[in-house]
Amino acid sequence: MASNLPRLILCRTSCEYSKAALFICIHFFLLFLLLFSSLLFSSFSHVVFLLLYPLFFCRYPEVFEEFVNFVKMYGDVSVLNTRAFVMGLEVGEEGEFELETGKTLYVKLDAISEIDTAGYRQCYFIMNGQARTISVFDKQSNATIAQREVASKTERGSLGASINGAVVGIKVELGDRVKVGDPVVVLNAMKMEMVEASPINGVVKRITVSVGDSIQGGDLIAEIEEE
Repeated sequence: MASNLPRLILCRTSCEYSKAALFICIHFFLLFLLLFSSLLFSSFSHVVFLLLYPLFFCRYPEVFEEFVNFVKMYGDVSVLNTRAFVMGLEVGEEGEFELETGKTLYVKLDAISEIDTAGYRQCYFIMNGQARTISVFDKQSNATIAQREVASKTERGSLGASINGAVVGIKVELGDRVKVGDPVVVLNAMKMEMVEASPINGVVKRITVSVGDSIQGGDLIAEIEEE
């Protein structure tokens, strides 16, 4: 037993050194990840939040999914100050919003229209000297928005709108055969057109929109049966 004692001590020492080396390597890796991420994100808080994503999802899956859907629809609102986010700009007020280092938007709210028959108001802005107009639904109006069917996240042939916009063109008919990437519907949002393409090879079984419809991101556009 006595002859094996130096060997046991050596093994224990080696194990301790291995654990210490692994601990140091992990910390250096996390430090490298933070430094690398800081080059891609505008603030350190964004980096920390990114690293904590898996923890948030495991702890609060429903809240996390709601947050992700909000970001997909409205983008990163962390660039807004608290007052602009909660209260909005007053007519005639100008706000300064730094999207990232060296990229700042100067937004002035010029006017807000009366509520139309659908419950929307037109908001007129000047953004970095360029005129912009957006439609915003007034939640205090008596108008109601018709609830549309939402695209399925599990069905590959369920095509949903990627943005909020108006349908300006339908490129297929029922029974048409389409391939991956073929245009199905054309949307217009803020004077820019977005083509919604088929995600699979198949046959068009349903088209749930018409030209002129206003739809939200995630609304079902068409169903394609895979061949």
